[in-house]
Amino acid sequence: MDPITAFGVATGAMQLVDFGAGSLLCFIKILKALKEAPERLKILLDDLEHFARFVEYLRPQLEDTNSALYGLLSASPGQPDALNSILGSADSAMLDLKCVLQSLIQNQTHQSLRAKAWRAIISLRNEKAILQKTHRLEKLKHEIIRELELCNIGTQVIQK
Repeated sequence: MDPITAFGVATGAMQLVDFGAGSLLCFIKILKALKEAPERLKILLDDLEHFARFVEYLRPQLEDTNSALYGLLSASPGQPDALNSILGSADSAMLDLKCVLQSLIQNQTHQSLRAKAWRAIISLRNEKAILQKTHRLEKLKHEIIRELELCNIGTQVIQK
């Protein structure tokens, strides 16, 4: 075998090894993601429940005209309506995300290993949509906090 052919064969073998190693690393990453997916979804669902409790706490405060929060918000016109609008958007976004998450998590204790693996694959496929929904909720949370801070700043200005 001449040296150029030997070099070509060696290069081809190295490319094959490189492709095999890359494929193996990709497969390991997918397996790791599949293993961690159900736990990440449960944590996300717990965070969603925590945010829902926060919204449920604020809603009666906004509806009760005798509450301290309503009194602070009503000092600047339109602020109670703005916060109510944001809370309404948060409610619909939470419901949307909760439906997606619960459909991916439901009844995993009584499923076969194959069914759990399939559900984990589906959750990885839906991960981008889930992340977009969580980013929307994060944005709404910041808007709620901003409205409450504006209320606090307005109250401080009025008191001075």
